[in-house]
Amino acid sequence: MKAYREEVTHLEILDQEERAQDGVEIHELRATVPGNLRWFRGHFDGNPVLPAVVQLQEALLLVRQIWSDLGSLRRIQRARFQRQILPADSLCLRLERVSGAGEANFFFLRGGEGCSSGTLIFEPPGDRSE
Repeated sequence: MKAYREEVTHLEILDQEERAQDGVEIHELRATVPGNLRWFRGHFDGNPVLPAVVQLQEALLLVRQIWSDLGSLRRIQRARFQRQILPADSLCLRLERVSGAGEANFFFLRGGEGCSSGTLIFEPPGDRSE
């Protein structure tokens, strides 16, 4: 079981599971969203919500830690934000990658229901084209 470095994510990782299924590497992290994250301040006053850009950042940081062979981020596809993530929410962050592929899918789930999801597309390693 891989231990996720605290400086990589701001989520409180409670548990993790790794497995492969039909050629897809799957990492599921169960986590709590700390209520004192600075991103909740002012977003929105009286009704704090974790900003979408922070969800993308958290997914990207963890994907990079798990699959260090991926190149630079090229783009984000199919990003969907269906439900708000609130302070102290218990989440499951599911990360998937077809073995050796240059992309990874992320899913933030609360109680089995999707909060956000998307696909992170990476440059091939060594490709520095803009």
